[in-house]
Amino acid sequence: VGVGVDAELLSSREEEPFELAERMRDQADGLKLLYIGRIEPRRDPGFLLRVVEELHKRGTAAKLYVVGDGDDMQTAAFAKQIKAMGLTEDVIWQRKARQQQLGAAYHQADFFLLPTEYEIFGMVLLEAMFFETVALTTPNGGADMLIQDGENGVVLTKDHPEEWAERMEKILPGRENFLYPGPFQAYLPLFLTGET
Repeated sequence: VGVGVDAELLSSREEEPFELAERMRDQADGLKLLYIGRIEPRRDPGFLLRVVEELHKRGTAAKLYVVGDGDDMQTAAFAKQIKAMGLTEDVIWQRKARQQQLGAAYHQADFFLLPTEYEIFGMVLLEAMFFETVALTTPNGGADMLIQDGENGVVLTKDHPEEWAERMEKILPGRENFLYPGPFQAYLPLFLTGET
């Protein structure tokens, strides 16, 4: 059985409130950065705190929106890191959300960030691309298959958070032109299931 995303499930409208997406909608200024995934060392969401810190140093306002849970030790460590870095007001974290709700978050986000060590496929990258949200990620299985750096996403190592900040600042003014040029529009349906 092939892998893919259920377009019907992702694009269906969800009536129940989704607090994180509402908080994103209420943010008037600055970048809206989104991470969806487990809180675990392999995915390394803590790296994204360094990216937010770097954006702030460069004078760019930004908030990180996190949807994801993990074991008690990992979530406690992540919460402690947020507080230690003084980012309590800049990180909005919701541990769980229904799949049908995620589209609202992707639509609000300026960028989707996935600093993972490895992915078998990279389903969340495909979801971000479905909603035409520019994805930044590391070299891994999903990125190798789905993203051409500088064309339909960005592939970076985790060596320097300032590189992530710089790429976002460069992309943002022309983000609409960056989103998934013609060849990608033909490529994405290969990974979609359900009706679009």
